[in-house]
Amino acid sequence: LQYHLFIDKIDSLCKEETVTRYVKTYVNNAILERESTTELIYGIPRGEETGTFTLIETLDEPETKRNIEITGYGISMITIEDVFLQLVREAQANHGHFDETKERLAGS
Repeated sequence: LQYHLFIDKIDSLCKEETVTRYVKTYVNNAILERESTTELIYGIPRGEETGTFTLIETLDEPETKRNIEITGYGISMITIEDVFLQLVREAQANHGHFDETKERLAGS
């Protein structure tokens, strides 16, 4: 991934499906990474710069914000810390899977 796109939601009015559909209109390979009550965070892969810039231009339009019920957005490049944290999460997930498999085999 190259960028994180942070979208600020209008409370419960904003529907994740609507925003994701809109984002994917411009950046088909965008990945919804996290959702909270106030924010949606998308990962944008390398090679999607043209679509990303067009998406950002449209997100600046007040009509777009009203239509998909958001208050704003932010974008940042992926940092080394982000990469490290993702690797740690993947290692923990794989370790958990390894432990479950080991327990099943031991119980057999």
